[in-house]
Amino acid sequence: MWGTISSFAQNILYSIFFIIIARKYNTLDFGNYIIANTMYGMILSFSSLGLGQWYMRNIATSENKQNLTDQFLQIQIQSGVGFYIVLLVISTLLYGFGIPTQLALIIGLNVVFDNIIYAIKCINIISYEQHRTFMILFCEALLKVMLGVSLFFHQMSIFQILISLVFLRVITLQLFIRFTAGEKINIRQIILKTHLIEHWRKVVTKNWPFVIIGSISVLYWSVGNILASKFLPLEQVSYYEISFKLFAMAEIIPLMLSSTIFPQLSKTKIAVNERAPEVYKICVFIMNTYGVLAYIFVYCYASYIIPTLFGIKYNHISNYTAGMFLTMLIFPMSILQANLIVANKKEKTDMWLNVISLITYLVIASIGMIKFRDLTIINYSIFISFLAFNILQGMFIHKMGWQKSTDTIINYLSIGIPILIVYYLEQYVERIFIFPFMTMCYLVIYMTSIRKGKINFSILIQSSI
Repeated sequence: MWGTISSFAQNILYSIFFIIIARKYNTLDFGNYIIANTMYGMILSFSSLGLGQWYMRNIATSENKQNLTDQFLQIQIQSGVGFYIVLLVISTLLYGFGIPTQLALIIGLNVVFDNIIYAIKCINIISYEQHRTFMILFCEALLKVMLGVSLFFHQMSIFQILISLVFLRVITLQLFIRFTAGEKINIRQIILKTHLIEHWRKVVTKNWPFVIIGSISVLYWSVGNILASKFLPLEQVSYYEISFKLFAMAEIIPLMLSSTIFPQLSKTKIAVNERAPEVYKICVFIMNTYGVLAYIFVYCYASYIIPTLFGIKYNHISNYTAGMFLTMLIFPMSILQANLIVANKKEKTDMWLNVISLITYLVIASIGMIKFRDLTIINYSIFISFLAFNILQGMFIHKMGWQKSTDTIINYLSIGIPILIVYYLEQYVERIFIFPFMTMCYLVIYMTSIRKGKINFSILIQSSI
């Protein structure tokens, strides 16, 4: 619960900070900020090496828990320093010694601090002190928003903003060390300790699937910014990032729902409660509904939302944002199906499906950008790769016996038909009236289905208790 609350609250506050930055800086400075932040985020996804699960799995059976904790922290510190160097090398290769690389030099320092915080968060989980993690990260998010608000009273360069963000992260690290893990770790002693490189290599090699699974999502969404920065004018990087930020806000709800029902999708749950497949079908219905309505909402109101939030200078990207939300039609279902696969202990299958999706995206987007040099290519590439990912997931789930072929066809029709209706209605009525109309239609469908017993929400509620 704490993780869900923390993720939701932080996303809201970070989005507010992002909106302020977008409004207060011109598209050139904002674009440079996004590139540096994208490079940092992409490297950060690899730097922890996904070893949190390794640590939490082994700490319970370890004879020397303190030594294992020290090893985990030392690996995180060493990895943070190493990946900071990797960040600078990659930035230099891609952007020379220009402003993006200079900004990456500053914000990249957070990689080391983030790795230590990542380790302490894992310690808090095994100590059942997640609430401390939530409180500290929530305070950091508030301070970040306050930093953004200060721009309305005192102008700062983009370099000063990033220096301030690094300073905030140092404060956050100090709070973590002092109030959550002070009695469990001593950073100075851990740095001075020496562990054999061979031990470090064995730990990482043994747990490489965690690195892939933990990194591929961030890498997937970072590629768009990099491609845009290499093939298009710099200001178009900000167009992509603003659209993605709205997408990221919209994906919070399906992520929360899928994580909530995750235990009910496991095989052990089926042995106790044979209603689990029925719970899954209800969630499919909910996820499809959310995806369709989220797309329709943005399609109808993006031209009002974007200038209101980010300023009139971004008014023209509303159609591009609506294009990115095409993926939202199938994103909720993909997340649900991924959780179902992992819940049935098929993590490697999920990993390889993600790899296939990423490769599909990279190939289509790269070729498309080279040939057409159009930002919409990225949207189409994301949608096509997610569709392929979704179809492959469906085939595997069908093989597992959780879904029939007719169910799959009905799922896609339940997504496609409402969108065709929207495009048809647009010829006769204003867009702003379409979303309320479609929402009312879904309410009627839900109420009718409940009355006839085709949907039983009580099963979902009971299974979640």
